[in-house]
Amino acid sequence: MTSTNSLAGTTKRDIVFLLHGIAMNRWCMSALARHLRREAYHAVAVSYPSTRHTLDELALWLYNHHLKDSLAQLGSSHQKIHFVTHSLGGLLVNRLFELYADTLPNSVMGRTVMLGPPHLGSEIADFLAGTEPLNRAYKAFYGPAGDELTTHNRENSSGVPHTCSEIGIIAGTSAWNNPLSSHFIPTQNDGCVAVERTKLPFMKDHICIKTTHTFMLYRPIVAYQTAYFLRNGIFDHTR
Repeated sequence: MTSTNSLAGTTKRDIVFLLHGIAMNRWCMSALARHLRREAYHAVAVSYPSTRHTLDELALWLYNHHLKDSLAQLGSSHQKIHFVTHSLGGLLVNRLFELYADTLPNSVMGRTVMLGPPHLGSEIADFLAGTEPLNRAYKAFYGPAGDELTTHNRENSSGVPHTCSEIGIIAGTSAWNNPLSSHFIPTQNDGCVAVERTKLPFMKDHICIKTTHTFMLYRPIVAYQTAYFLRNGIFDHTR
């Protein structure tokens, strides 16, 4: 993986940081990263300690380890910094925008595509976090950020609107790999997150694709729509 310390000096391409979901790593974003590189972006997949910190702490980690240096190096260039996220990664980036809006200049910040973000939480997380003895295993495995995925915690989160980045959201509508989801999620979902719970009131665009929460990372149509939004600020609703 290319170090962010040399990003500005080695390329004039726009930078895309790819952020995985909880308990995953940057290799899960490899297919998307390869596609974006073919689309002439400088794609940087990031592994972050998703199970060891709260969202606030993770936002600070992301800013200090990746974003701060890139912002300083790009300066007033015409390059942009974009984000592509999966699941928890979307909540992390949105929290980053909320906390650091004053330090993120519009001249540098680009667009953000979020895949299956549980902005209003997940009923699956409710079940795992609220059921004995599953809750102990859930908290031990997913850590502090896992608690922030429940519908109660997300519905009481700030959700502060911002203008740091135009946000496009892709929601999955297939739950074949998690048949139990129909018992916990009464509406259309991707096996983990209901379509309606992926939305933000200040998002730029939203599109549904027939794919599951995990496998959306590897679907060519998802990669296509991701690159399309980064270029155009909308999804291709004709596909």
